[in-house]
Amino acid sequence: MSWEEKDIEIMEKIKENTENLEIPKTLSPENMMKRLENEQSKKKKIKKTFIKVMAAAACMGAVAVSLWQLQGNDAVLKKTIPDLVKNKKEKTLNSSDYASIYEKLKKVQPQVKYEDVVYDYEEDFLYGAGAVNESEDIEGDVADSYNGQTTTRSTENNVSDTNVQVEGIDEADVVKNDREYIYALDMTGNKVSIISMKKEKKVSDIQIIDEYLSFYNADMYVSNDTLVVVGTYVENETQIYIYDISDREEPVQVSSISQQGDYYTSRLAGDYLYIMSDSYIRGKLSEDNCVPRLDGEQIEADCVVISENVTSLEYEFIISIDLKAPETVIDKKAITKDSTGYIYMSAENIYITNYNYKDDSTFITKVGYKDGKFSETVEGSIDGRLYGQFAMDEYNGCLRIVSTDWTEGKYRDDQTNIVYVLDGSLQEIGKITGIADGESIYSARFMGDIGYFVTYYQTDPLFKVDFSDPTNPVILGQLEITGYSDYLHPWGNDKLMGLGYVDNELKLSMFQLNDNGDMSEITRKIFRDCYQSPASQNHKALMISPELNLIGFTTVTGGMYSDNFDESIVYEVYSYIDGEFVCRLSEKILQTDWGNYDSYGSEIYENAYNTRGVYADGKLYIVIPGDKVSIYNIDTMESLGEIKID
Repeated sequence: MSWEEKDIEIMEKIKENTENLEIPKTLSPENMMKRLENEQSKKKKIKKTFIKVMAAAACMGAVAVSLWQLQGNDAVLKKTIPDLVKNKKEKTLNSSDYASIYEKLKKVQPQVKYEDVVYDYEEDFLYGAGAVNESEDIEGDVADSYNGQTTTRSTENNVSDTNVQVEGIDEADVVKNDREYIYALDMTGNKVSIISMKKEKKVSDIQIIDEYLSFYNADMYVSNDTLVVVGTYVENETQIYIYDISDREEPVQVSSISQQGDYYTSRLAGDYLYIMSDSYIRGKLSEDNCVPRLDGEQIEADCVVISENVTSLEYEFIISIDLKAPETVIDKKAITKDSTGYIYMSAENIYITNYNYKDDSTFITKVGYKDGKFSETVEGSIDGRLYGQFAMDEYNGCLRIVSTDWTEGKYRDDQTNIVYVLDGSLQEIGKITGIADGESIYSARFMGDIGYFVTYYQTDPLFKVDFSDPTNPVILGQLEITGYSDYLHPWGNDKLMGLGYVDNELKLSMFQLNDNGDMSEITRKIFRDCYQSPASQNHKALMISPELNLIGFTTVTGGMYSDNFDESIVYEVYSYIDGEFVCRLSEKILQTDWGNYDSYGSEIYENAYNTRGVYADGKLYIVIPGDKVSIYNIDTMESLGEIKID
């Protein structure tokens, strides 16, 4: 019996022994799964060496302990979630006063029955066990040097940006670059280091919070002469710190805002910053605490949207700030939700999703915005669950979505995948059902009228969908290969790069896209003994430029493949040349020693894991927050020195 089969057998036994248990909401599968799915993006100080099946066993053990502690508490255990009303436009209540909000919320019973949960143990806790036939691998040659070949465009006058989903909508990250300076957020030291590219030295540090505090899930933005750091270090509070950095050597704090709720995500559109937090009501529900607080004060009742199907005392709390006048918040919106989902932001709307495990549906809230002001709210729902923010895309006023649906059963063979097209009111106008039965969606990418998505269980089908008629989307073709892609990125007009896994090892693929729907995998590079890359789960950790022919990301090698579980964290830079992936640079960031805790479980490991690559004006900078910046010639990859920033 293979180790994959043994793990699956263990999970089936756990499932059999616990399927009739009821659990409190804080330990419910949807919340435990969401914590696992988000553990990389939230940058917890957790060692990620063992595969996720071990996390599953730990979760189930925690459930058992909690239930033992709660036995006899019938008031808690008998609560159940009301059914979601699906496939129709949802009515909402824009509350005019706190009393009406309180009356609506006090009827809520936020508890889910465990036996109603649909769970795929194998898929959710294993990386994917698709066997690789070595004789069929299309593996690009790895070169020790670039062999003098040039990029497709001049590297002069080019500067990198954070890899984002929507062009023109910036996303926060731990490293930023504005051509003249690099900004590195060291969460373990709770400070931002500002490094001059021209002087090749650190010019200042900004101490955000006290060093002894833990800054959880922190990120930052740089916009002209303004720097913003946002994160959580007190439970159920998001802290926003805004600095004037017109003098990079002497930054000055100009604003500090406290937003109730744990920081979830944010976006920057022009000069307007939008920050979303997962806010929950603490203490006994009353009119004095029934809505989120901003700087300690309850927000106005007319900023609150309560769904007719409200089932939880939680909100998605969104605020907007004009970075040209950051002392005050422009607008606020608090929307009731059942659980943390995914957020997608287009040029005109913010889409908030919540997944209901009980009936396998995703509830969607659409909030319009412009210049920091929020407009109307629309609600709707679809069958199935989403894998992440890239499962959604707004185009010509419509929302395209791909989901994995388990409505008809509780086992893998019962699941299927669906393509939806929703109009501006979130009403269904187009749909494709019955796609890749028995598999789940792992990644998606939309490019104009065409969309691509990957499903996976035993093979890795890449589907191409034509959305030119939104009322009648059509699958144009599909390609089946081994493994799967977690992330897809356009490479020119006729290629698609994929980053994912095959047989639990990292895989880099290049796909050829033809007008007639035919697709092929031109080449792949398998990173032997590499069991994870931050970039496969966090697109912002990927440095990518088809124009400069650069692909950069961090790999974690060894671990479960090593006799002593030691790991190597390496920053890799590749180019795509003559149909193959060619290694340009491989810089070892950290070598762990499991006999020495400081080398793998501390600040050193977390900073190494958050390494980013940026480039500007012909130079490549590999940035390890809190440690150093390595500098290379972007054409030759010749080392040009390093800058210490610790």
